[in-house]
Formats: sequence, C-alpha cells, structure tokens
Amino acid sequence: MELKIDDEWVLDYVKIEKMAFQYYKTVYDNESNMAMQDILNKIQHLNIPALNERQSQRLLEPISMSEVEDAIFNIKAFKSPGPDRLPAAFFHKHWEKKVGRIRGLRQDLKEKYKGDWGIEYSNDLGKYLGTFVDGRLNSHSIFEELLEKIQSRLAGWKSKLISQAGRATLISSVLQALPIYQMNNVELPKKVIDKIDSITNNFFWGTKGNGHRIHLLNLNVLRQPRWKGGLGIKNMKLFNKALIDKHIWFLEKYQDPIKELELKRTSQYSLWWKNIVRNKNLVLDNLRWAVGNGEYVRINSKFWPFKERNNDQDMLLADLITQVDGRRWDINALQRIYNRHNVYEIIKILLPHHKNPDILAWKINKEGK
Repeated sequence: MELKIDDEWVLDYVKIEKMAFQYYKTVYDNESNMAMQDILNKIQHLNIPALNERQSQRLLEPISMSEVEDAIFNIKAFKSPGPDRLPAAFFHKHWEKKVGRIRGLRQDLKEKYKGDWGIEYSNDLGKYLGTFVDGRLNSHSIFEELLEKIQSRLAGWKSKLISQAGRATLISSVLQALPIYQMNNVELPKKVIDKIDSITNNFFWGTKGNGHRIHLLNLNVLRQPRWKGGLGIKNMKLFNKALIDKHIWFLEKYQDPIKELELKRTSQYSLWWKNIVRNKNLVLDNLRWAVGNGEYVRINSKFWPFKERNNDQDMLLADLITQVDGRRWDINALQRIYNRHNVYEIIKILLPHHKNPDILAWKINKEGK
C-alpha cells in the first residue's frame, strides 16, 4: 500500500497511519471548524434557493392525518413490518375502522400511546360479532337493530305461499336463531322478548288483508314439545336464561375444584357478570359433587349437601373413605362428624371401585332423573 503526500509517495504503513489520523483529527477538531456564519457568507454568492417564511412555518406544523394516510398507503402491503410487527396490509385493510380502542389501560400509558401513535382512547368498545360489549347492552334502543333484522328477514319471505308447518320450521331454525348470540351474553329486556314472541306468533298464524289472522291456540300450547302435542317453538325468555346459565355451569364445573368460585358483585363488574350473578341460583342450587376419589371435595363445600356438626374446613371426603375390604365409607369417621340421619344418607352413596376424580354434576330429582 502506498499513499502520495505532498508529491511524495509514502510506503511505510506506520507513517500512513499517522498521516491519516492527523488528517481526520484536523477535520473534526472543533477549533478548526469554520463558524456557521462564515459558511453562510461563502455560499451567498451561489444563488441557492431559500425557503420563504410560509414554507418555513409549514415545516414546523404538526403532521396531519392525510399525510400519515398517504405515507401508509405508499408502503408495499407485505414489506418488512415496523416495531409493532404489523405489516402495512393490516393498516390498509382496517384504516377506515380506526382500530385502536384499548380497555383497562393505565392513564399514563394511554397518554403515551396517544402521543406516540396518534391512537385515540375510548371507553366505547363498540360491537363484537353483532352485539355491543359495553354497558349500552341494557338500552332498549340497542336491540332495535336486532328486531329490524328479524323484520327484514320476514319481508323477504312470501308468507302466503308457505304452509303452517313450513312457518313453524322457519321460526325454529331462522327467526329464533337470529338473536342467539345476543342472548348468550346478556339477558334481553322483557319488551324485546315480548316483541320477538309477537313477531313469531303473527308470522305463524299468517295475515288476512292488512291484518293478522285469528290466533286459534295460545302461544304456550305451541311452545310445548312435539311429544306433548305442541310445535316445539322456544320460550325465548327461558331460552335466554338457559344460555346464560351455561356460562355459570362452565365457570363452576371447570374451575379449580379445591378453590370454589364466589359469584358475587364487585365494584366494577360488567353487565355480563351482572347477568351471571343475577341468574346464578338456578345452577348453584342444583349442582352436587359426584364422589370419586374424594380428594377434591371439602366436607363444608357448598355442593356437598350434608352439613357436619364439627366444622373442619381442611377435611376432605377422602378422609372419610377407607380402603379396608375395598373402597367404602368409614362409618366411625362419619359418626364423629355427622348426625345419624346424615350418616345413613351418605353410606347410601356408592363409591366407584377405581379412584376416579370427583366431578360436579346436576343433581337428580325424586324420580331419579
């Protein structure tokens, strides 16, 4: 390697290194730099175009949403994503929806994200799968859209050309199926339930001119199952409660069996949870432990119907089962805890030969069903 310095060729690597170091030290030395005013004085005679006052102010203005939109849509859809790991295609598709509403975020983080990303924060969660997921669910006006959907579906059918058997089928498979998702999440107001029942009842009996035909049978008769002479049309109020009770059943059945769930109101409970708490008694009053190995059931469990004389919260049913001569109840242990009547009722419960886990089950009625 050789370097020409002052018309002389330098071949020594050490000298070349020193000369290079000295050159860049001189270039970046603050004391040797020209003052900004000196630079401006030297370039004035070059006639370089300058920004006027209006153009300078425009550069200082906040970035507008139209500029952001232009920048977003100029990015190829599937180019490398940014720090948020979302490709540009995501923003292209959802731009009009203004995605970015986040629930349960701390106020300081809301302010940070709002400033950094330009995302608005709101307590309005909007719709999910056709129904609102916030407190507006208790407003009757929210369900007007549901009723309009049912009415529009009826308007598309030529009811005069459909037999009553066909109408009954359409009521069960279409009309009463439309509000299932809403009913699965919230208890519909009585006025809405009555309106749906009125619409389906009028559709079943048909019209005559501008009015409705005479309803020859009470709606309660039509709601009876077919084997009882009815048409199996759902009672929407009971159906609504059954759908909500399914959530309660799921919460209780698939929880940690040792830690029983407390279904009670809290200071910030949602409308969905409010419906759970309001309708809990039907399920909780009919759940019972089906005894397996007894290792999950405490003797003071709310789903174990026998109340003990000595309240020992740490005792499990497994402590009342003996392995002598097969798996059976320990009579002596039972008598120390329960009165004679409860002991008699408990020993009538058959224990499985294998140590199956305890499960929550629906209690049987007096007829064994």
